[in-house]
Amino acid sequence: MLRSFLGAVLVGALAIAVLAPPAGAQTVYFCKLKRGPDKGFAKVVKSPSKCKERTGKLITVNTDGPSGPAGTPGTPAPAGADGAPGPDGATGPVGPAGATGATGAAGTTGTAGITGATGPTGPTGLGGPTGATGATGNNGQDGDVGATGATGQAGANGTNGADGTNTSIIGGGGQHMLVANGIGTDYYGPLMDQDPTGTEFEAQQAFPVAGNLSSLNVRLTGSPGAGDSYAFTLRVNGAGTNQTCTVSGADVSCADDTGTLAVPAGGLVSIAVTEGGVPDAQLAHWTAQFTSTP
Repeated sequence: MLRSFLGAVLVGALAIAVLAPPAGAQTVYFCKLKRGPDKGFAKVVKSPSKCKERTGKLITVNTDGPSGPAGTPGTPAPAGADGAPGPDGATGPVGPAGATGATGAAGTTGTAGITGATGPTGPTGLGGPTGATGATGNNGQDGDVGATGATGQAGANGTNGADGTNTSIIGGGGQHMLVANGIGTDYYGPLMDQDPTGTEFEAQQAFPVAGNLSSLNVRLTGSPGAGDSYAFTLRVNGAGTNQTCTVSGADVSCADDTGTLAVPAGGLVSIAVTEGGVPDAQLAHWTAQFTSTP
């Protein structure tokens, strides 16, 4: 069947202007124009009556040709896959209940035994006569209040408990604690940031309470360098080697976690730094634990 015309076609020796035929049409009618600027062209009309004889000539075109021979049957398509199982069917109605069986016959009752006769009840004894209630006595008079006793002596005061310990962190160093090659041994004070001094007295700091120093920990801003070192030693009253550690080579820190250094009340505390080799200059910081003595 002809569905549409998309251009200009030639009918015989004529140029025919093609338009889409009406939907569902089996026969197409053309009107070949006899006059006007479109003379010689044909246009599609809905019915023969739309082509006037004085202005055009009707041309009829059948869109359906004769049926062609039957084609060769195609190869049967393969069987489709089995469909999914259908849903379960509804439950059937419950069947009627079966008849109840007959009740069996009752067994024979046994013969009751003979009960013995009850003996006669003895006579009830007579109660004795109730005695008369005595008269209530009068309340006695209250006695006089006794004199207040003397106040006892105050007890002795209890013994005071032992003093507890107090632990704190001390330290030093900063922008002024510069360790460098050529110092030999320099001294620094705790709890402050001071310039190095070769005279220990100028760096010593007095501790007002007695206690123990432990857990010395030192950190540098860089390493001393290969083969070089800095040794740090806490000192009390110009002596002491129980808290010491050495930063050497590529290391930047050291610590001493063993032993303690005793500090008497009023003891003078300082930290000594001794170079080893030709170490690079670095800033130093240090901390230690101070535990007071009870």
